[in-house]
Amino acid sequence: MTTKEFLQWQIRRTELAIRRAERKPNAPAAELRGLREKLDHLQVALEAVEEHWRRVHQERGWSDNGPAADVRPVVHGRFVHDGTRFAGGVDWWHCSNCGSLVSGVETRFAFCPHCGADMRPKNEGMKNEDN
Repeated sequence: MTTKEFLQWQIRRTELAIRRAERKPNAPAAELRGLREKLDHLQVALEAVEEHWRRVHQERGWSDNGPAADVRPVVHGRFVHDGTRFAGGVDWWHCSNCGSLVSGVETRFAFCPHCGADMRPKNEGMKNEDN
């Protein structure tokens, strides 16, 4: 839970406590005054946290104009057939990127189960969603 989420949660709890106290027939004025002061302090703290992060985003040039992009480079590879490993005819393959052995079933995967290399043909990888 972030500081902002915690403060929002505390604000909701305090607002509910104020409503409950207001419904009490003989609620002490000091109790309501204390809850309202607490709510004011929490709201000021939340505004300070939001302003802090606005400044951090502005100083670092971060944008809030949409989701962050996954900027990791895409590593492509392919499964290379090593031939039959056992007399029973079990075929084995290895990843051209990391060299790890994979069984015939794993060659159907779109990614290497060991290093995560993309095993799809390069033109099949990222398709335009607008088409």
